[in-house]
Amino acid sequence: MECGTAKSTRHARSTNNRPGNTGSYRCKIFATDAFSIIANGNITTGQIRIGSTTATDHGNYNITRTSESGHNQAFTAKPDSIRFWAKFKCPSETQEARMSATIHDNYDFRDPNGSDAGATNHIVGTAVHNFSRGDQEWTQYMIPFEYNSLGNIPAYILLTFTTNKEPGQGSILDTLYIDDIEFVY
Repeated sequence: MECGTAKSTRHARSTNNRPGNTGSYRCKIFATDAFSIIANGNITTGQIRIGSTTATDHGNYNITRTSESGHNQAFTAKPDSIRFWAKFKCPSETQEARMSATIHDNYDFRDPNGSDAGATNHIVGTAVHNFSRGDQEWTQYMIPFEYNSLGNIPAYILLTFTTNKEPGQGSILDTLYIDDIEFVY
């Protein structure tokens, strides 16, 4: 028996315009209530794996599935930074949304990587940024990549945006809009 709540989409196309935008749509990510548990809004270039109804369980993660089309993003570059626009609306002034970008070698990498003891051996570089709601208006972010010295060859990127840096935290009013994600070299 499948859980329909776990398969429910927590993102949508939005026309919430930002300054200087010439495009028509942005991505809206939102939290929901799943059986009295806050289900963070989450979008990724990989696959969302829900292995437990306990939000903080290590069985819940996003993963690059290297052998499954549609659940990975090939990426062989080493950019200096990732730049994106975000608008985070939530009732809490202290809560933080999260952007995580991990360039990795040919490996089924997980985010968060704490659920896989061997994951750090496959990282090429990371750019992670937690950000509060601020004035709840559009803000442009540019986050530098930090590269390790393992000599791994970039093969994929696992990119995640979520309405809360902590699984199961926040409120059902949390909404994160993202737009114009680009790599800077």
